[in-house]
Amino acid sequence: MWRCIEQSRCWLPSIATVRNEPLPRDPKALGMQKMNTKRLIEFLADSSSAVDPHEVRNRLVYAMSCGLLGCTVLLIAILGIRPDIHAAILTDVFWAKLGFSFSMMMGGLIVASRLSQPGQAVRGAWFGIVVPLVCIASASIISLYHSPSGTAWSLVSDRLWRSCPLDIAALSLPGLGALLHAMKRLAPTHLTLAGAVAGLIAGATAAFIYCLHCPEIEMSFWAARYVLGMTISATVGGLLGPMLLKW
Repeated sequence: MWRCIEQSRCWLPSIATVRNEPLPRDPKALGMQKMNTKRLIEFLADSSSAVDPHEVRNRLVYAMSCGLLGCTVLLIAILGIRPDIHAAILTDVFWAKLGFSFSMMMGGLIVASRLSQPGQAVRGAWFGIVVPLVCIASASIISLYHSPSGTAWSLVSDRLWRSCPLDIAALSLPGLGALLHAMKRLAPTHLTLAGAVAGLIAGATAAFIYCLHCPEIEMSFWAARYVLGMTISATVGGLLGPMLLKW
């Protein structure tokens, strides 16, 4: 036992000496290899897969396509396609409806792709939504101005609150669900605004498909109810955004 104590006393000074000595600067003295920064960067670059710059847009387009398919199925199953569709596709009004709805879809898609990426500027993208609205509003005002006296207000007030806006809002539900699911997997920061834009895209998609059923030819009427249907869908999306887009 005394021999162990004596041996430990002999080791104490040497241990203290080692602790007081500075560590060698050469990594090889510690059994380490010098890191090659260039090789490390090349390894990390080769091991990581390339990121598609259009990944966000592709996901949103896929979600919008799923909503378009679901909306079409609902329209055929519940409302049905107008019987004179073969004659309707030859009219300018039919293509005006499609053009307005498609413009709102594309404008909303641009804004949604910006909102899904933190740090992206959104201000200029709003023109894709504002311009179609201004154009259709101007055309509707001109149409009301040239309509016979006493019938201008009836073109809007007598039919505005029928089922058409609610039909568009109901048809937008598949697209709204698909778009919210796609945006949740991205990185939106303004959740209410992102949900509202998703609802706007879904409403525009529903209005695009609803053209196959809508028999209305008066611009002031179908423009008002189409915009109202999109507004309802955008409101629902704005309410669901903070709850469903958290990440």
